Amino acid sequence: SNRNNFYSKLTIENTFLFLKNRDFIPETVNFNYIDFNNNDLQSISWYESEKYGKIGSFDNDKSYILPYWSAIIDLNKTTKTYTTTPFSYLSKEASILRNIYNKNLSYCGLYFDKNILNIKKYSGEKIYFSNKNTKTVFDRYKLIFSAYSIIYKDENLYFYYDYQPWLGDTIFDAKQALLLDNVTSFKKIDNKILIEKGVNSSLEKLF
Repeated sequence: SNRNNFYSKLTIENTFLFLKNRDFIPETVNFNYIDFNNNDLQSISWYESEKYGKIGSFDNDKSYILPYWSAIIDLNKTTKTYTTTPFSYLSKEASILRNIYNKNLSYCGLYFDKNILNIKKYSGEKIYFSNKNTKTVFDRYKLIFSAYSIIYKDENLYFYYDYQPWLGDTIFDAKQALLLDNVTSFKKIDNKILIEKGVNSSLEKLF
């Protein structure tokens, strides 16, 4: 009954309100179904791009804001071993990663329309790849930092974070937290997420 259940219909973006101030990439959102015919979900996963370096800082000499990673690739200065991202301050991006996340740039990946390339090192505006294989590179990219998953099991929703599949990580390498308990239904209907659970649980505290 309505008294015994709490219903919430949320857009995909609102489902991630608990990640407010994160920069997830909408086109990477992947849904895995328990039962596709009934829209029952097993999990949702997605990638996050590094947001602080993308915002950058004000450059006094040029009198405008410059990003630490520009999201632009110069295809004329790209080979099998490196690519060039003009208007980027990769040394400052490396400082952001080190100071905020305690990571280095090699933990990140270059995301090109569902294709991810690993980073070996950087120099100036150049990013060197971890191998010399033939690669597909586009003129726009995102610097991805982490993968995330929400997994439904045993009537609970679990949040998995801080893992890098492009480096060979799996969900077992991720950090884990209980997101919601006592979830009786987890569905995707018409691009909305439907979560059904008891009124005494913590849904209303999270959204």
